[in-house]
Amino acid sequence: MVFRKNNGLTMIELLIVLAILSVFILVAIFTYLGQLAKGRDARRKADLDKIQNVLEDYLNDEVCYPEPGEILTDGKICKKPFSPYLSQLPCDPINNTFYNYFYSFDSTKTCKGWYKIYTKLENTKDPIIEKVGCAGGCGPS
Repeated sequence: MVFRKNNGLTMIELLIVLAILSVFILVAIFTYLGQLAKGRDARRKADLDKIQNVLEDYLNDEVCYPEPGEILTDGKICKKPFSPYLSQLPCDPINNTFYNYFYSFDSTKTCKGWYKIYTKLENTKDPIIEKVGCAGGCGPS
């Protein structure tokens, strides 16, 4: 009887190694994509802060908040100039459109007493969503 020593890997061992590597790669990819989404959400929040500052500056100068037609079209804002406060209103970082930014205001008074600005975050588990009371959804549908 002749015994042969096999120094190579069997097919099952190769499949196991490939499966483990695949799991690691998938975890890395999803972690990376999640971080990208959090980065875009941070940009959206910064954009909302910028819009809020512009609206407050406008209020200080004009004594009222702007009518929606002054800064947006159909409740949507993006790339439109709002002189002298901003050369261009911000756009959504993922597709450079106005889809994710909305502005509404108190339409019951002659001089608008409040406003709301909305954005849609990609990370639905962001703690700010719960903090502002929008766990069930906020903003226009």
